[in-house]
Amino acid sequence: MERLEDRSLPSGVIYAGGPVMHNPLVVPIFYGSAWTSTAQANEIEMLHTFLGYITSGNNALMTFLNGQYNVGPATPGNAGRSYTIGSGSVWSGNSAEPTGNDVVNVAVPSTLIDSTYPSIIQHEIAAGHVPVPTANTVYLFFSPPGTEVYDSVTRGVPTGREYYGYHFVFPDRSTTTGYGYYAAIISPGNASQTLSGDIDGKPLNAFQAVTETITHEVAESITDPNCDDSGWTDPAYPDDGEIADMGLEPTRYDQVNDFYQKNWLTLLGDYVVPQLWSNKARGAAALPGASPGATTSATTLSTRIGPTLTPISGLITQQSPSVFSWSSIKNANWYEFELEDITANTVVMQTTAKTSLIDRVTAGHTYRWMVRAFSNDGVMGNWSTISRFTVQA
Repeated sequence: MERLEDRSLPSGVIYAGGPVMHNPLVVPIFYGSAWTSTAQANEIEMLHTFLGYITSGNNALMTFLNGQYNVGPATPGNAGRSYTIGSGSVWSGNSAEPTGNDVVNVAVPSTLIDSTYPSIIQHEIAAGHVPVPTANTVYLFFSPPGTEVYDSVTRGVPTGREYYGYHFVFPDRSTTTGYGYYAAIISPGNASQTLSGDIDGKPLNAFQAVTETITHEVAESITDPNCDDSGWTDPAYPDDGEIADMGLEPTRYDQVNDFYQKNWLTLLGDYVVPQLWSNKARGAAALPGASPGATTSATTLSTRIGPTLTPISGLITQQSPSVFSWSSIKNANWYEFELEDITANTVVMQTTAKTSLIDRVTAGHTYRWMVRAFSNDGVMGNWSTISRFTVQA
């Protein structure tokens, strides 16, 4: 997930001289035998239809990108380089149904580590099930329905803050850039992995949450495929200067009050898509055909207020395991819990959607612990005050 920064500087997208996808080919890969059910066959067809909707025609994402950006070479030596985005297409395999090659019909455990994605994609390429990579290919990897996906960056354990989408690279010497490109998308309806937000006061359904995530990640895969700000980027914000993040601009009120708004969401037919940053508009702009009156913001979270903890500092207890609890934070979707055993010099970190959990403590040891809130939008609250206690020997 991508961290938000305080956007107090003027924003504008430039071309930094690296690769962009001039005529992108989106290759969906539906991983796991769970995609072979009748219900999932209908969903696959819906996803193919949506991908075609945003890659071609008057509503195309590529049409929007070229219409809203006046990007130019930002560094010497880039004169004459092509940095425009042309028309795109979607690979559909043999069929949009589970019998097609875009479904990887293998058994998948109930949990999946995202670091395995590149090897799975490379296996499918080697087997001839999907097209070979080019500098214009982005593989769209859909996780299996009902499978929780854990982020290998955060220690590869159940964290409760699983992503719902990101884009990245894998080495491939056959391409002109030396990389293959993919975007990871959580399948609709996975527990604790559904984007929050609403349209016209109605919460996003699981499919709408996925269409929002797809649009975000495909847009960034096309315009900054190397994930290093070498394509289209805003140099003022090196941590989140990609174009889909540019639509996350908080208002002046939000900046002053430490509240951050995530994507402004827009209805595009029956789909929900994010607004993207536009140099032309000097702000977030909607894709062609979207309903401007149906725009709303996703969940906001106070970044200043930390939870109140129980037990309080100085408490001496014989209880083991010990119950740790804290006050709820408005609009928080999950909490990160950190418990340090000062005596043993060890740290335990867990995440939960609840406002309490149980952990073992050792007699005679001194501990300190703290909690902070997160929203599913990726907004991080402040840590609580640190609570310190000793377990009676």
